[in-house]
Amino acid sequence: MVEDKERLFTSAKLTFLSVLTALAISIGVIESLVPPPVPVAGFKWGFSNSVMLVILLLLGRKEALTAAWIKVVVASLITGRFLSPSFFLGLGGSLSSVYLMSILMKRKFGLIAVSVSGSFVSNLVQLLLAASLFVGSVKVFYMAGYLISIGAFTGLLNAIIAYGGVKWLKTIGILS
Repeated sequence: MVEDKERLFTSAKLTFLSVLTALAISIGVIESLVPPPVPVAGFKWGFSNSVMLVILLLLGRKEALTAAWIKVVVASLITGRFLSPSFFLGLGGSLSSVYLMSILMKRKFGLIAVSVSGSFVSNLVQLLLAASLFVGSVKVFYMAGYLISIGAFTGLLNAIIAYGGVKWLKTIGILS
């Protein structure tokens, strides 16, 4: 009997994680199809990161890292960017962001601080990867101030979206 209960919980958790991961993939694909509002190569709003925040809040680090990896791989396969520079930049940014956000959450930082910090480290890692692997120049860091400023704004928006998402899940009875 206990085994069945554990299996049910595991199945429910896996199903919930799968739905959230599919949502993150969908948002990521849609973002890649919409022209960026700013003239910066590779810029995306990063709203799929709000889903990563929800996964971190509700399920944990391992699940969020798994979802981030799957999100980047599947979205890049759908958009035809698998193994391109943008794939590696996205993977590095996404995994480093989720990892840092999980550490900050464990240390009881607020959701806005966690999200903005995740955005910052994602941008930093992507710039480091671009400079070292693809461009071969530190000149990509000229964009750092611009990306960090926009990243702070989108980090704030992602925190608000994630908070609203968790609140909505509680309202409709998915979470107790």
